[in-house]
Amino acid sequence: MFPAKLWSSLMAMEQLTTKQQTDLLDGIYNFAAKYTVYPTSHEYDAMVSALLTTVPYLGKGLALEDSRTLWKGRLRDKFKNNRRRHDKDLPVVIAKKAKMEAIKEQTHKTQDRFQIKNYLPPKLESEDEHTQDAHMKTIQSQAQKTAQKRDATLIRLSMDKTFPQRRIEIVQNNIATSLLKEKFPILFSEDQIMDEFYRLTEQNLYTNFDQGLQTYTKRILQLDLPSNSPSDLKDLKASVEEDGNEDTINAVSILSVTAHLHEQIGGLFIKKDEPLPSTAIVVWEGKKINVARYTIYVDKIPVGEWPTLVKAAAGLLATYYVFNLEYPRGIKKTLTFLQKCITGLNDAVKKPLPVVSFWQKLLKKC
Repeated sequence: MFPAKLWSSLMAMEQLTTKQQTDLLDGIYNFAAKYTVYPTSHEYDAMVSALLTTVPYLGKGLALEDSRTLWKGRLRDKFKNNRRRHDKDLPVVIAKKAKMEAIKEQTHKTQDRFQIKNYLPPKLESEDEHTQDAHMKTIQSQAQKTAQKRDATLIRLSMDKTFPQRRIEIVQNNIATSLLKEKFPILFSEDQIMDEFYRLTEQNLYTNFDQGLQTYTKRILQLDLPSNSPSDLKDLKASVEEDGNEDTINAVSILSVTAHLHEQIGGLFIKKDEPLPSTAIVVWEGKKINVARYTIYVDKIPVGEWPTLVKAAAGLLATYYVFNLEYPRGIKKTLTFLQKCITGLNDAVKKPLPVVSFWQKLLKKC
């Protein structure tokens, strides 16, 4: 399955080179591709569990859930890239592509792969009314359990299988958020919002977000804030040099984007007890915005809690996709920058001129 030199490095718990990491992912892909080149979410989980059980040091330095997320994202990217570059002539890949093209034609879509507004996935051929009912019962029964007693694999399977039904409810039926929560209570949590985003885009948003921040955070902080920026933001930015904490640095860079694009932080984050808007928003509770508890709301209904400001910002972006929401006018430029420039999720919609100008400033900082 793996080259002998790679296996030797794994057994010696050596840090993998870029080539060795590629060989590792190639080995997993080549083995799994004998059975499927389109693994389900729970099948990705099984592969990651087997990998980290066999060579647990690959998750060293990360919380277990973080290491699972990291390797799941890498595997998903590997499968996606191999389908596109090496296995594009496989009958199953050709059939999948043809089916997706047919759906686009039927729904008169002209958007590219990341323009997922109004996206309706095909109905799964293996599903019927009885299997869908069984999955819905599983979702409801799992929602009644405490987080510690839930079966994550079973939940992901049922959520994967009911994904087309959920999109019909959201896109075609314009279901109220409160009713959606009654039907799919499990969806209203951090892990499922991020999984749903992947179902829509085949992109690991946390991975993309982190990579984008690594590229642009220092450049954003090198720019002077506009003179009319909130004093709290100016103070927070000034404290970054003393703090040096990566989470704080990334948080300040995200908040600074709103000021550079002449929008309000309140379009992304509001403090607890402030009036809730009818769109999506992150509510923070604590002494400081960058060290707080974060809850995302949609239509004034809580969607779930996020552990950090950076992840909450990524979660908010995912929420707009998952609930098929338009970016509000007052924060549209910031959300567009996070989507297109930080995460690289491009679509057919042009960047607003202020976003293009700000991005050019950052690129000149290279």
